[in-house]
Amino acid sequence: MTERPADDRVGGTPARPITFFNWVRSEESFSREACDWIVEIGSSQPANLGGVGDGKLGERRQSVVHRIVSSERTEELYRRLEGLAHRINEKHYGLEIHGILPPDYVEYHAGFGR
Repeated sequence: MTERPADDRVGGTPARPITFFNWVRSEESFSREACDWIVEIGSSQPANLGGVGDGKLGERRQSVVHRIVSSERTEELYRRLEGLAHRINEKHYGLEIHGILPPDYVEYHAGFGR
């Protein structure tokens, strides 16, 4: 874990230190069929335009974001992602996890953003 020093103020509110976690890779991966299933579920959700840096980076890394809401259809995906998060957490971080936020399915397209 790496901490970045806090700025004096961000957006008019006192800043707090931001913690960055090192990337880890799961020893297990999704099969091609499971990946196709995730793409099908994700791309069928309502779409919004996305980007990075709260708009501060202009048109860089623009994307299409689909919030995957919890439903009977997405229950299996939530179960798998939550299990994966718990296993990675137990092995690497030791945080207290009580569930997951709705995941986003994000599409980046060539030429869409700089």
